[in-house]
Amino acid sequence: MARPKSSWTLSLLNLHAKAASLGIIDHIQSIIEVRPARLFAKVSDDFLDIIRDSTDLFHEASGISHSFAKPWRRIENAGSFKTRDRQANLQLTFATNSDNQLLVDMDIDDNQGIAHAFDVIGHALTGADTHPYNIQQVLLALQGIDPGYSLS
Repeated sequence: MARPKSSWTLSLLNLHAKAASLGIIDHIQSIIEVRPARLFAKVSDDFLDIIRDSTDLFHEASGISHSFAKPWRRIENAGSFKTRDRQANLQLTFATNSDNQLLVDMDIDDNQGIAHAFDVIGHALTGADTHPYNIQQVLLALQGIDPGYSLS
Protein backbone atom coordinates (compact mmCIF):
# COMPACT_ATOMS: atom_id res chain seq x y z
CA MET A 1 0.00 0.00 0.00
CA ALA A 2 1.23 3.47 -0.87
CA ARG A 3 1.30 6.30 1.63
CA PRO A 4 -0.58 9.34 0.27
CA LYS A 5 0.83 12.70 1.39
CA SER A 6 -2.26 14.92 1.43
CA SER A 7 -4.56 14.82 4.46
CA TRP A 8 -7.40 15.61 2.03
CA THR A 9 -6.58 12.45 0.09
CA LEU A 10 -6.46 10.44 3.31
CA SER A 11 -9.82 11.81 4.42
CA LEU A 12 -11.36 10.93 1.05
CA LEU A 13 -9.98 7.40 1.28
CA ASN A 14 -11.38 7.04 4.81
CA LEU A 15 -14.80 8.38 3.73
CA HIS A 16 -14.89 6.10 0.68
CA ALA A 17 -13.93 3.02 2.70
CA LYS A 18 -16.49 3.75 5.42
CA ALA A 19 -19.30 4.46 2.93
CA ALA A 20 -18.42 1.36 0.91
CA SER A 21 -18.46 -0.79 4.06
CA LEU A 22 -22.01 0.42 4.75
CA GLY A 23 -23.17 -0.28 1.20
CA ILE A 24 -24.09 3.34 0.53
CA ILE A 25 -21.35 4.37 -1.90
CA ASP A 26 -23.55 3.79 -4.96
CA HIS A 27 -25.91 6.57 -3.86
CA ILE A 28 -23.21 9.21 -4.34
CA GLN A 29 -23.71 10.73 -7.78
CA SER A 30 -21.06 13.46 -7.87
CA ILE A 31 -18.71 15.14 -5.44
CA ILE A 32 -19.09 18.90 -5.66
CA GLU A 33 -16.70 20.04 -2.91
CA VAL A 34 -13.92 18.55 -0.83
CA ARG A 35 -12.67 20.03 2.43
CA PRO A 36 -9.95 18.68 4.72
CA ALA A 37 -12.18 16.31 6.74
CA ARG A 38 -15.40 16.15 4.71
CA LEU A 39 -16.98 16.12 1.31
CA PHE A 40 -20.17 17.47 -0.21
CA ALA A 41 -21.85 15.30 -2.82
CA LYS A 42 -25.05 15.17 -4.81
CA VAL A 43 -26.84 11.94 -3.98
CA SER A 44 -29.71 9.86 -5.32
CA ASP A 45 -33.26 11.07 -4.66
CA ASP A 46 -34.01 8.11 -2.38
CA PHE A 47 -30.83 8.28 -0.30
CA LEU A 48 -32.27 10.26 2.63
CA ASP A 49 -35.21 7.87 2.93
CA ILE A 50 -32.83 4.89 2.84
CA ILE A 51 -30.77 6.38 5.68
CA ARG A 52 -33.89 7.25 7.71
CA ASP A 53 -35.05 3.63 7.36
CA SER A 54 -31.63 2.17 8.30
CA THR A 55 -32.12 2.45 12.06
CA ASP A 56 -29.89 -0.58 12.63
CA LEU A 57 -26.93 1.37 11.18
CA PHE A 58 -27.79 5.05 11.79
CA HIS A 59 -29.34 7.22 14.47
CA GLU A 60 -30.57 10.77 14.13
CA ALA A 61 -28.02 13.42 15.10
CA SER A 62 -27.83 17.17 15.29
CA GLY A 63 -26.78 18.79 12.05
CA ILE A 64 -26.73 22.30 13.48
CA SER A 65 -22.97 22.73 13.07
CA HIS A 66 -23.13 21.73 9.40
CA SER A 67 -23.65 24.63 7.02
CA PHE A 68 -24.25 24.67 3.30
CA ALA A 69 -23.55 27.29 0.64
CA LYS A 70 -26.47 28.76 -1.28
CA PRO A 71 -28.63 27.53 -2.95
CA TRP A 72 -28.55 24.56 -0.55
CA ARG A 73 -30.62 24.54 2.66
CA ARG A 74 -29.97 22.08 5.47
CA ILE A 75 -32.90 19.75 6.10
CA GLU A 76 -33.93 20.61 9.64
CA ASN A 77 -36.28 17.73 10.49
CA ALA A 78 -34.61 14.29 10.47
CA GLY A 79 -31.88 15.51 8.13
CA SER A 80 -28.68 14.42 9.89
CA PHE A 81 -27.59 10.93 10.93
CA LYS A 82 -24.58 9.15 12.40
CA THR A 83 -23.52 5.56 12.33
CA ARG A 84 -23.76 3.83 15.70
CA ASP A 85 -19.99 3.31 16.05
CA ARG A 86 -18.49 4.74 19.26
CA GLN A 87 -15.46 5.96 17.30
CA ALA A 88 -14.92 6.84 13.64
CA ASN A 89 -18.64 7.32 13.09
CA LEU A 90 -19.86 8.58 9.74
CA GLN A 91 -22.16 11.59 9.85
CA LEU A 92 -24.44 12.37 6.92
CA THR A 93 -26.13 15.77 6.96
CA PHE A 94 -28.55 16.47 4.13
CA ALA A 95 -29.57 19.63 2.28
CA THR A 96 -31.88 20.37 -0.60
CA ASN A 97 -32.23 23.09 -3.21
CA SER A 98 -35.17 24.64 -5.07
CA ASP A 99 -35.06 21.75 -7.59
CA ASN A 100 -35.45 19.23 -4.72
CA GLN A 101 -32.03 17.75 -5.40
CA LEU A 102 -30.27 16.22 -2.40
CA LEU A 103 -26.79 17.11 -1.21
CA VAL A 104 -24.98 15.36 1.63
CA ASP A 105 -22.22 16.70 3.87
CA MET A 106 -20.28 13.55 4.75
CA ASP A 107 -17.66 13.46 7.50
CA ILE A 108 -16.18 11.02 9.99
CA ASP A 109 -16.08 12.09 13.63
CA ASP A 110 -13.57 10.87 16.20
CA ASN A 111 -16.19 10.01 18.81
CA GLN A 112 -19.89 9.80 19.59
CA GLY A 113 -21.91 11.73 22.18
CA ILE A 114 -20.28 13.86 24.89
CA ALA A 115 -16.81 12.81 23.76
CA HIS A 116 -17.63 14.34 20.36
CA ALA A 117 -18.58 17.60 22.07
CA PHE A 118 -15.11 17.72 23.61
CA ASP A 119 -13.58 16.93 20.20
CA VAL A 120 -15.47 19.88 18.67
CA ILE A 121 -14.20 22.20 21.44
CA GLY A 122 -10.65 20.90 20.93
CA HIS A 123 -10.85 21.43 17.18
CA ALA A 124 -12.15 24.97 17.73
CA LEU A 125 -9.29 25.77 20.12
CA THR A 126 -6.54 24.27 17.97
CA GLY A 127 -7.97 25.06 14.54
CA ALA A 128 -7.28 21.45 13.54
CA ASP A 129 -9.76 18.98 12.06
CA THR A 130 -10.12 15.31 12.89
CA HIS A 131 -6.81 13.75 11.83
CA PRO A 132 -7.22 11.16 9.07
CA TYR A 133 -4.45 8.94 10.51
CA ASN A 134 -6.44 8.59 13.74
CA ILE A 135 -9.56 7.66 11.80
CA GLN A 136 -7.58 5.18 9.67
CA GLN A 137 -6.30 3.43 12.78
CA VAL A 138 -9.79 3.12 14.28
CA LEU A 139 -11.25 1.89 10.98
CA LEU A 140 -8.56 -0.80 10.75
CA ALA A 141 -8.30 -1.88 14.39
CA LEU A 142 -11.89 -1.61 15.63
CA GLN A 143 -14.05 -1.88 12.52
CA GLY A 144 -12.03 -4.09 10.16
CA ILE A 145 -12.23 -1.50 7.36
CA ASP A 146 -9.09 -0.97 5.26
CA PRO A 147 -9.01 2.51 3.65
CA GLY A 148 -6.22 1.34 1.33
CA TYR A 149 -3.16 3.21 2.62
CA SER A 150 -0.48 2.64 5.24
CA LEU A 151 1.25 4.90 7.73
CA SER A 152 4.73 3.53 7.16
